[in-house]
Amino acid sequence: MSIAFARPEWLLALPVILGALWYAARGSYADLLGARLVAAWAIRAIVVLALVLALAGAQIVRPAEELTVVFALDGSYSVPQAERGRALSFLREALRHREAGHRCALVSFGREAMVESESLRTAEDVTAAADIERGHTDIASALRLALGLISPDSAGRIVLCSDGNENLGEAAEQLLAAQAARVAIDVIPLRTRADRDALVADVSVPSEARRDEPFHVRVDVRTSDPEQAELTVLVDDEPVETRAVTLSAGSRSFTIPVSISDAGFHRVDVILRGEADECRENDIGTAF
Repeated sequence: MSIAFARPEWLLALPVILGALWYAARGSYADLLGARLVAAWAIRAIVVLALVLALAGAQIVRPAEELTVVFALDGSYSVPQAERGRALSFLREALRHREAGHRCALVSFGREAMVESESLRTAEDVTAAADIERGHTDIASALRLALGLISPDSAGRIVLCSDGNENLGEAAEQLLAAQAARVAIDVIPLRTRADRDALVADVSVPSEARRDEPFHVRVDVRTSDPEQAELTVLVDDEPVETRAVTLSAGSRSFTIPVSISDAGFHRVDVILRGEADECRENDIGTAF
């Protein structure tokens, strides 16, 4: 058991306040002698000490008897499946050495974070089946959720398994929150995907259009290497236009004219098919 302070800087004021108390009390205690003088000094000193300790946020800290370990697994497309498998194997091996007072949990994250399990007991309990949006990586949301799974009465540790390619949120803010909560964060670095890839970065269409009059579907494409590809536009799941395109490394935009005969609300999908594209999950974009 020990004493901790939320605002320890207030302790610096204690000598100054006690000195001011002694200086001010020289005259007021002139008629007091013996035990009465000692009692008066003791009462004032105790009141001042209690006030300073309250301002400093004094608290009694007891060692936690339970440890909660939360594993946060990156499920975004930038992490190859083999690397996620390696992380799960590490988690299963860790559970085989779990001590009786330790509680383990698993969080998967991409664009958002989801709890896979709040209480992992054996290696056979480890699965990563959450339906997350894998096109983005928000490490901050994973750390926020992991911190929420750690009880205030338990010591905490977060094990982050990720390639670190954050493109949403600010993980640094959650690192400060973890530090304030005295939760340690360990990192298992995962290798990032290095495959050739072409992806649909964005699809934009007008908010409205006249029937049977062409409107422009703008498609932004990014690719890692030059290649030949094919863009197919679908309206309400029906192909209406296909175009062969030449992609160069980097970003490029294409404008495809499309017309619709039926009134109402319509969904427009664009599918990219590249000759050497090794990641098919990010080859479709949607607009309305």
